[in-house]
Amino acid sequence: MIEGRQVIAIIPIRGSDPEFRQDPVPLLGGKPLLAYTIEAARASHYVDTVAVTSDRQEILDSATALGAQ
Repeated sequence: MIEGRQVIAIIPIRGSDPEFRQDPVPLLGGKPLLAYTIEAARASHYVDTVAVTSDRQEILDSATALGAQ
């Protein structure tokens, strides 16, 4: 929260990106690459809500499991 206002971190991820065609939720160091971004946003003292947008349901399911909306 900043000056009494809620802060929403929006993380857009294109599932149709050529990098993600084989694996929509790639791993890095044994956990989903997306987890690092979500964890950093959730650890911020300023961010109240973390939301992920994507065109792939697998990515949205993974983001929800990691604590994002």
